[in-house]
Amino acid sequence: MAPLHALSEVWRDLRGQSIVTWDSRSLKAFAETPLDEYPDYDLIIFDYPFAGEALDEGWVIGMETLLDPQVIEARRQGCVGRTLASFEWQGGIAALPIDAATHVCAWREDLSPVLPSNWAETIALARSTGKVVMPMTPTAIWGALITLCAHRGAPPMDLQAETAFNRDIAVAALSDIAALAVELPSWCFKASPVAVLNRMSMTDDFGYCPLTYGYSVYAMQGYAQHPLRFGDIRIDVGQSPNGAILGGAGIGVLAGSQNPQAAAQLAAWLTSDSIQGQLYPQFGGQPAARAGWTNPVQDALAGGFYADTLATMTNCYHRPNMPGFHAFQTRSANALHAMVQQRSPAEMVLDKIDAEWQRLIQTVGNV
Repeated sequence: MAPLHALSEVWRDLRGQSIVTWDSRSLKAFAETPLDEYPDYDLIIFDYPFAGEALDEGWVIGMETLLDPQVIEARRQGCVGRTLASFEWQGGIAALPIDAATHVCAWREDLSPVLPSNWAETIALARSTGKVVMPMTPTAIWGALITLCAHRGAPPMDLQAETAFNRDIAVAALSDIAALAVELPSWCFKASPVAVLNRMSMTDDFGYCPLTYGYSVYAMQGYAQHPLRFGDIRIDVGQSPNGAILGGAGIGVLAGSQNPQAAAQLAAWLTSDSIQGQLYPQFGGQPAARAGWTNPVQDALAGGFYADTLATMTNCYHRPNMPGFHAFQTRSANALHAMVQQRSPAEMVLDKIDAEWQRLIQTVGNV
C-alpha cells in the first residue's frame, strides 16, 4: 500500500486532483474474495484469475472503454512478461497491470554461499542442513505444481486439453513437492511468502528457498536485518528459467465508481512508464512495466533483484482467467494441500481436479 499512498499525494499535489484514499484487504481476500464485495469503491487492486468473471459479471468496467487505444497499446508494449494479457478476457481488459511478481528462488549469501542447481540438490540440502524453507500453504503448493509442470514443458490448463495437467509430469512434480515438504518445518504449511521471507531476513534459521514470489524490498539494504538475494528458478539442470507462475496485481475501475473516467486516468498514470520506471519502485512497489525492471538505478537500490530475476519474469506462465477459475483454483489448492500433508496418492486428487476442469471449460464453452 505504501506506493499507492505516496503516489496519491503526488497526484493531488502536482495535478490538483481530488484526494485519493486507499483501504487495504488481507492476502486471503485478495486471492479469494469476489470483487462484488466492494461496491462503494472507485478502484480496486486484484489478481488476474478474477479477470474473466469481473468482466462477465459487470464488477469492473473494461479499461478499453475508458482509455484511449494508444494508452492500452503502450501498456501492452511496455509491460514485463505477459502481465497485460493476463487481465484480458474475450476482448475486454479488466485491469491494467500495476505490480508484477513471479516464482523465483531466494537465499542468504552468508548462509548459502553455494546454491543447489536443481530440485534433487535442494531436497538434499534441506535434509543435510535444515536450512531450506518454502511456503506450503494451499496456494503455494498449487503454484509450485504449476511452475514445475510449465517449466518441464507441460503448461497446465490448456483450454484445448482433456485434462488440467499432463498426468505423468504432474505426478512427478507432486512427488518432488512432497519429497521436499517432509524435510521442511511444519509451520511452512501455514506460511505465506512474506512470512518465509521475514524469517529468512530476520533470523539465521534458514538460508535458501527454492520457490517463492519475489519481493524486491527484501533485497534492499536497510529493509530487513539481513538482505536477501533473489535469482531465476533453479529446478532442472540446463533448463532455461521458463514457466514460473505469474503473480502480481492489476488496477481496475469498479462498476459502482461515481467517476469512472477520473478513476481510469489515475490508473493509467500509476501504470505509466514514467511512474513505474522510477517513483513506483522508489516508494516500495514492484513494477509491472519493463521500464522499472530495466532501470539500473532502481536495480542497484534493490540489490540486483530486477536484473537477477528478469529472465524468469519475462518467460513466466500465466494462469487462465475465465469466469469460475478462481473458485476452481481455491478448491484445487485445498485438495493438493491435504494430499501433501497427508502423503496420500496424487492420482485421486488429480482425477478430481481434471473432472472439475472439464466442467469449468464446458461451462465457458457454453457462454
